[in-house]
Amino acid sequence: MKNIIILELKKIDRFLRRLNLTLEYNKEVRRIYKNTSAVMDFNHPSIKEAKKYWRKYNIRLNPKWNAFCASLNNIHGSKYIPENIFFNHVMPLLNNFSLRPAYNNKNYIDNTEAGGVVCGIDKHGNVTEFCYDSKFNKIFAHSFTLKPFKNIALPNFCDLEKIIVQCHERLPHFNLVGWDFGVDEFNEYFEIEHSLLYPGLNYHQVFNGPIFEKYLYEIFI
Repeated sequence: MKNIIILELKKIDRFLRRLNLTLEYNKEVRRIYKNTSAVMDFNHPSIKEAKKYWRKYNIRLNPKWNAFCASLNNIHGSKYIPENIFFNHVMPLLNNFSLRPAYNNKNYIDNTEAGGVVCGIDKHGNVTEFCYDSKFNKIFAHSFTLKPFKNIALPNFCDLEKIIVQCHERLPHFNLVGWDFGVDEFNEYFEIEHSLLYPGLNYHQVFNGPIFEKYLYEIFI
């Protein structure tokens, strides 16, 4: 029985991995504008369109972030939509700042396992004065630009929370989803990708934990 359960769990894991990659790389590039918010339309995913995404919309990053580090600085939020269980709100988001060049000096990455770091963000959009690397070492300034992680705030932060809720409502079959967004030159948010397998809860736990605090008693008994 144990081996059968393990086998079934592996099948589910493989299925979610394939589905996760499909959702991450088959992005629908049409954007629905509501005020200053940009919400992805997931109805017609297309790999070719996803590859054309940046070129088609000519997205330019916010100059404030570019000055900090000329890379795609990625705002990561996890949303949990349960059926009246656990919690039903947007957890405070995290900001991933790139640290290490990839392939050449013009490309940067934000994955913590490959050198990226993570800062916390409060409910007003203010970034913490320090960040953590993959080993949870505290860092107070960017290793390339040497600029400190203080006095940084995300514009229209409440709009971003609304966008994540709107996006998640388009994926009703998945309770927990990680959402990655960028900020363009007009202070508008655009989706980079979303993840069904790795929503980054470990970093949410560090900055915002315990993330299931209200329900810990019920979970452990």
